[in-house]
Amino acid sequence: LALPDSDVLVAVAGRLADLSGDVRKAALEVLQQLVQYNEALLAMIRGHLVNPMSKVRQDALRALGQIADNNPSTIFTLLVHLADHSRSVRRAAVEVLGSLAGKGNVIAVAALTDVRLHDPEACVRRAARAALTLSPGHRAKISCMEAEEFSTAFWG
Repeated sequence: LALPDSDVLVAVAGRLADLSGDVRKAALEVLQQLVQYNEALLAMIRGHLVNPMSKVRQDALRALGQIADNNPSTIFTLLVHLADHSRSVRRAAVEVLGSLAGKGNVIAVAALTDVRLHDPEACVRRAARAALTLSPGHRAKISCMEAEEFSTAFWG
């Protein structure tokens, strides 16, 4: 099961401005059902983030990133998993954060900057470096002070 593509969602949302009250009501009901469906799907995916198998957590993070996008709860979840004991899970979190950084999310850029400097595994640091290189958010040049503040807040 998947959510309709963005063109369909835009078309349904556009019906909220229809002259007919019945059409507006139907559009609102469809959008409410989609939101409920999305929230249930996110809850199901989040349940897999505590699985003892790192591959399951890794895939759940990737799925979460595809569905939830720039949702603050998703970003927090990704930040938490940067401290996972499995490097493959940390790398998956880095990949999803890289996608968000590419959309200009400054929290993701700061987190990736920190991981690039502090993760114990070279492959995770390289993944963070690659994500930052491709990120327009990185080109916005977050300051060293902001990166240091994030590092202190996250790692202690």
